[in-house]
Amino acid sequence: MEPRTKHPSRADLRATVVSALLSAKAGPPGTAATVDDETPIGGAGLGISSLNMLQALVRIEDDLGVAFGDRAVAEADLRSVGAVVDLVEQMLAERDE
Repeated sequence: MEPRTKHPSRADLRATVVSALLSAKAGPPGTAATVDDETPIGGAGLGISSLNMLQALVRIEDDLGVAFGDRAVAEADLRSVGAVVDLVEQMLAERDE
């Protein structure tokens, strides 16, 4: 049996997710300093559109070597930064099973 890959910490995953979200965001850049798990993705939160979200997910896939299945993304309630981090953790766990 091969040893399981050690996953990045939740804080490291959040930093990767926030970086991807902020880089995909249209308009003035935001700051990661005020973003936590409860920060909303759209609207008055980060103001991320659905197209920007897809761009961010592609960057996260590239950065972390995970693949988001269409079904997983469609079924996920990606309204907050924490929800995206949860999805990334789930995809990492599935990848390493």
